[in-house]
Amino acid sequence: HLDQLPMDKCSLEIMAKTFPGKTEFEYRSHLGSFGLTAELPLRPILTLSGGQKTRVSLALIAFARPNLFILDEPTNHLDIETVDALITSLKSFKGAVIVVSHNEYLLRTLCNDFYE
Repeated sequence: HLDQLPMDKCSLEIMAKTFPGKTEFEYRSHLGSFGLTAELPLRPILTLSGGQKTRVSLALIAFARPNLFILDEPTNHLDIETVDALITSLKSFKGAVIVVSHNEYLLRTLCNDFYE
């Protein structure tokens, strides 16, 4: 969750501390798949936009390779570019995804089954 990220650390540091034993290239490649490229992985979390912080959180969660994502209103406070990046990331996810959202664009683009 966003409020649990250490604001004084960069996403590369957080990845290395949370998941030790990987190379910087592996961390950067993973962060890059969430749109965190160039200097963004080196910037303190405090300086990132809300959408970029969300991307960091999702990258951290995905690196753990869970079998299931449960997302409650994941597009809140995200711009359309970040929503599209979220959709792309979730489409490539190999596990199950349960989403609660009022964002019809997200639901129609991402989901196979709907329950009301």
